[in-house]
Amino acid sequence: MKKIIILGINYLTLKIEKLIDNNKCKIVAFISDNPNNKGKYLNNIPVISLDEALTYFYDFIIVTNEVKPDKRLHDVLNLYEYINIFYDFEIYRAFFNLKNSFKNLEAFITGISYLEVGIDASKLPFNTVNMAVSSQDLFYDYEIAKFILNSKKQENHIKYSFIGLAYYSFDYDLSKSSAGSRSYFYYPFLKTLHNYKDKHNLCTEFNVFDKIIQGLFKNDYKTILFDLLRSTPESNWANFVNGSLNEDKIKSGHDLAMRNFNKNYPLTEKENILIFKNYIKLLKSNNITPIVVIAPTTEHYYKFLPKKLEDRFNFILGNIQKTENIKVLNYFRSNNYDNTDFYDVSHLNTKGTNKFTDALISNL
Repeated sequence: MKKIIILGINYLTLKIEKLIDNNKCKIVAFISDNPNNKGKYLNNIPVISLDEALTYFYDFIIVTNEVKPDKRLHDVLNLYEYINIFYDFEIYRAFFNLKNSFKNLEAFITGISYLEVGIDASKLPFNTVNMAVSSQDLFYDYEIAKFILNSKKQENHIKYSFIGLAYYSFDYDLSKSSAGSRSYFYYPFLKTLHNYKDKHNLCTEFNVFDKIIQGLFKNDYKTILFDLLRSTPESNWANFVNGSLNEDKIKSGHDLAMRNFNKNYPLTEKENILIFKNYIKLLKSNNITPIVVIAPTTEHYYKFLPKKLEDRFNFILGNIQKTENIKVLNYFRSNNYDNTDFYDVSHLNTKGTNKFTDALISNL
């Protein structure tokens, strides 16, 4: 039985016993630098100072706050650092929902934020999990599909895959973008950073951390961790997607469109075409029907789409359609939506999501 000490007193500390596997280890103390906590107990476990901790016998220290651990401490596992580098609410939510949907899963959605907020998976007429995430690219779409189909928990009931594309999808590589460090968020599940360079060997550190922590925490600790941390970001997310389009957002529509549409990366395009083709082949080899979906946007966004980018996208997708029988549902300039259906110039709000999900159902 391993003995562990928790460094830090905060919300996570109060909940950490939910992560601990009592058959593997037990908490013997909490360390606090607050003199007001001296002599107190937390869940019948003593709260001690750093100096007192140096006299304790323990196997591991688990850090839950931002304080840099004292060098005199040994076998330190920094949970706080792990969360800061490898945890993302949206990605963990997607995999949390996947875990709870595996048994009778009939469809899954991948893509960027347009489908993340645009489709209410619970309304579809089959058990569906939405794995679309902000800033996600085709590489991670494909890796998620492989993860799902290679899982032993998956029982071969999947009939459909909804693949969300944007007009810049073939030119976009998350790992090479300004948001490239988001690749770390996928690593705990998919074990790849794609083209992102791990200059500080953080993935090696994660692998060591993960191996040790599995000997202390419950096997599904990542799922439990999401459950412990979800309340505040979930509330913020609800406020976000229930928002509405306003004049300030409309004025910023041009800048947003230029950031998205100002892409022309031939090598990335070449790689993404191959990824997309392999994705389609993977689905078909598993008797899954691929459905490409391009979500609706407002005129304050789509009017800035360059014709060259649109033509290039249509040429690529058209060539793939010639060899692969894939259904494409393109709502990009649909006039069935107005400003009240969006929270910004290119993303549907809850009202628009309900309308769009109904439209998808009617076109299946």
